Amino acid sequence: MVDFEHFVELTESAVAEEDADRLIRVLKGRNQITTELMKSGQNFDEKAVAKCIALETEILKRLEKERKQLLKNMEDLSRNRAATKVYTSKFPFPPTPAFFDKKG
Repeated sequence: MVDFEHFVELTESAVAEEDADRLIRVLKGRNQITTELMKSGQNFDEKAVAKCIALETEILKRLEKERKQLLKNMEDLSRNRAATKVYTSKFPFPPTPAFFDKKG
């Protein structure tokens, strides 16, 4: 039998997790327990269901925050990449290898 309290503990630790990588790891671990809870056919009281809904709402908010951060990072990287492609040096010196004699 699957322990509902363990599911709640994992969910609460996922909500409290600061690091995005660890958040995803906790949610993946919780996923197996969720599947087992659904298969068990266990009945839950209204209080437990309300608690789960509140925790799931918090997780969704956190995942949305992470998604927005990823999109922002991708946009910044895209801008930097575009700027790097357009950049050409604007100084009067020839390229560095012209200053050295290869014959030694």
